[in-house]
Amino acid sequence: MDILETATNRYLDEILDLNNIVFEPNGISTAPDFSVNQATAVEVTRLVNIVERDGDSINLTQSGPSLSRSLENTINGVSIPHHKRSFFIELSIRQPINLNVARTELRKILPNIYSGELSLSASYKICEGLTIEAIPTSKAYDSPFRLGGITGADYTGWRGPELLTQTREAMIRKAQSLSRLRPLYKEMWLVVGSQLTLGSVSEYHSELEELLREQAFWDRLILLDILNLKTSTILAR
Repeated sequence: MDILETATNRYLDEILDLNNIVFEPNGISTAPDFSVNQATAVEVTRLVNIVERDGDSINLTQSGPSLSRSLENTINGVSIPHHKRSFFIELSIRQPINLNVARTELRKILPNIYSGELSLSASYKICEGLTIEAIPTSKAYDSPFRLGGITGADYTGWRGPELLTQTREAMIRKAQSLSRLRPLYKEMWLVVGSQLTLGSVSEYHSELEELLREQAFWDRLILLDILNLKTSTILAR
């Protein structure tokens, strides 16, 4: 199971408290992804968060995690000989970012933060699209700098129109590919999710309900927030 399928399995089991959950009941890499009590088919699909910036299309779903890991590795790799204190480094990101420039500038500025040459009460723009803030930790860790968190427009979740568009396209695409299964199951459920948080969808509840009425193939639609399963949204037709 991939990360989204694993989160779905947990959601069905722990949050919805369902029984007889079977992964890939019809065989490996064969739809549906799950069956519940042999009566409900549950299909899982990943949303793709694409934004237009400066005339370019950026796939945040693909680029976000790898960018975060690269910056975290850079932060962890900055050493201070015999350091006696540590800092959490908060990143605020808005793509596109020149990763080579960002990593070079991080390596330059973090020692200055440690030495006290730069104020801890301010945030610092490292390069276009990246701002950092340093927060002293309560104790010294094995490294002087650790990633404290990531914020910014790219990490606060999906904007409503993008979420609705991607969800509708997923419902249509999956309904076409699973049409042969419809007579075999009492109910068809679609789970949509992303490596990014879906954020709050409450204000788009009526639009999502309209999508479910429009796409009558599906009996339930689940918007899965893998970062917090309890805040996931389930809608029934």
